[in-house]
Amino acid sequence: MEEKSFTLANMIDEAKAGNMTAGKHWGKGLRSKGLRRGMALLLALTMVLGIFCFDSSRIHAADTVNVSFSVTWDQTAARRQLDMINEFRTGDNTWYWNSDNSAKIWASNLSSLSWDYTLEKAAMQRAVEIAVSFSHTRPNGQSCFSISEGKGYGWLGENLAYGYGYSSDSLFVYLQEEDDPYSGQGHRRNMLNAHFNTFGAAVVNVNGSTYVVQEFGGVQRDANYTEATNGSGLGQVELLSSSFNIGYSIDSTSLSSISLEQGQSQILPKPSVKADINNSLTTNLDESNVLVSYSSEDTSVVTIKDGYAYAVGPGNTSITCNVSNADGLNIGSTSIPVEVSAPAVIPTLTLLTNSGYKLKDADASINAYPIILNCAPGVKASELTSKWDGNGYRIAVYDKSANEKTALSIVATGDILKFTLNGSSNSDSYNVVVKGDVNCNGKIEVSDIMEIQKDILDIQTLTGLKREAASVSGKSTLSVIDIMTIQKHVLGISEIEAVK
Repeated sequence: MEEKSFTLANMIDEAKAGNMTAGKHWGKGLRSKGLRRGMALLLALTMVLGIFCFDSSRIHAADTVNVSFSVTWDQTAARRQLDMINEFRTGDNTWYWNSDNSAKIWASNLSSLSWDYTLEKAAMQRAVEIAVSFSHTRPNGQSCFSISEGKGYGWLGENLAYGYGYSSDSLFVYLQEEDDPYSGQGHRRNMLNAHFNTFGAAVVNVNGSTYVVQEFGGVQRDANYTEATNGSGLGQVELLSSSFNIGYSIDSTSLSSISLEQGQSQILPKPSVKADINNSLTTNLDESNVLVSYSSEDTSVVTIKDGYAYAVGPGNTSITCNVSNADGLNIGSTSIPVEVSAPAVIPTLTLLTNSGYKLKDADASINAYPIILNCAPGVKASELTSKWDGNGYRIAVYDKSANEKTALSIVATGDILKFTLNGSSNSDSYNVVVKGDVNCNGKIEVSDIMEIQKDILDIQTLTGLKREAASVSGKSTLSVIDIMTIQKHVLGISEIEAVK
C-alpha cells in the first residue's frame, strides 16, 4: 500500500509487520496467518431489513437467564473510529476483490458516514454480548439485527472483532482486510458499502480482551449528542440456556448474619449466584433468575413466612437457604446465622386521667398520627407535656416545620407532640388540635371565624385538623354556634374551654 502521512497508514504498516489469525466472512470458510502478540478474530454480516425477517416468538423468557459482569468501556476510542472509517471511505484505497479474486472492484464517490447515537447504544450492547458468545447470533438466540429491527435504518451491517493484548485502533486495521481474498473481506465491504450512511461503534474490555463492534445503517435516526461512556461499568446479557454450558455456584459472602429482638421481623436476603459460562467467563446471575426456599433450624427461635424471618424467642439458630435457578435446577444450599435477643422493657405511656384531653384515631388524610383533642387556646408546650405519665420518655412539642418549641411557646393546631424512648430512636407522635385555632397559628382571631363562614356557605370545605379546630361545639357539622363561640372569645366576653 502506498505510504500516507496520516495515522491510519502508519497503523497499517505496523500491523503488516506483525501477524494475525482468522479473517472470517459470515457463511464462508476460515483462513489464518501467523500471530505475534495475541489473537484477533473477526466477523462481518450485512442485510437489508426489507427482505429479512426474524421470528423472535420462538424464544421464550422461560428459556433464558440474565447475567451481569464487570466491563471497562472506552467509547472515546469507539467514536474515533468514525473519522478512521471516513478517512478510509474517501481515500484512494477503496477497493475489494470480486468473488473469484480475479479483479478489484473500486467503490468510488462514497459519502462520509454520520454518527448515530442509537446505533452506538446497540453496538455497546452487542459488545458485551460478544464477550459471552463471539457470533452474529445473539446469546439469547436472536439475530444481531434484532437489536435495531424496526427503527427505520433500512440497510444494516455489523462488524465484530476482538483480541487479547490488542488496542481498538489495531483491531480497526485488521477490519480493513487488505491482504485477504474476497471470502475474508466482509468487514472491508461493509466499510465501503455505498448503502451505508450512518454508523455507531463500541469498544469494551472484558478480562483483558478488547471487543470492538461496528454497526452500520442506511439512514441516520439519532443525531442527539450524548457524553461518551468510559471506565468501569456493568454488562448485562440475556442467555438462551440450552446454548451454553452454565455452571452455577452460591456466593456465601453475599449473606450476613441476622440479629433480631424478640417480636421483630426482617425480610430475608437472596444469596448471590455466580454463573460460569462455558468455563471462560464468570458472571452474576440476575436476582430474578434465582429461586430460594428458606427453612429454620429451630422454630422456637425464628420462624419463616412469605420471605420474612420472625423472631419468636431468645436464642441462636440458623436459616437454611435452598437455591435453584428459574428452570428449577438445584444449585445448592447455604445458611444464615441468626441471633434473637430478649426484648427491651418498654415503659408505659399513658394520658393522665385528669388531663381533660381526649384522643382520636389517626386521620389517614393527614398522617399516621392519632389526634389530641380539646386543647384550649393559649396552652403552653410545658402544660401539654405535663399531662402525660411519660416516665422513660422524652416528651416535646414540635411545630409543623419539625422545630422543637420552647416550654413557654403557645401550642397551635397542627403541632406534633412527640414521645421518644430514652436511649432509643423509637418514638410515638400525636397531632395537636387547639379549639378555635382554625388557621393553625396558635391565635384565636377574626380570620378563624371567616374560615368557618366559608365552610358553612359552601365556599370551601374544612377538613382534617382544621375541621377539628373549627368544631368548638364538639358537633360533627359546623354551624353558627361555632362562629358565635369564637366571636365571644375574640371580644373577651367568654373563653373557649376544652370540651369535656
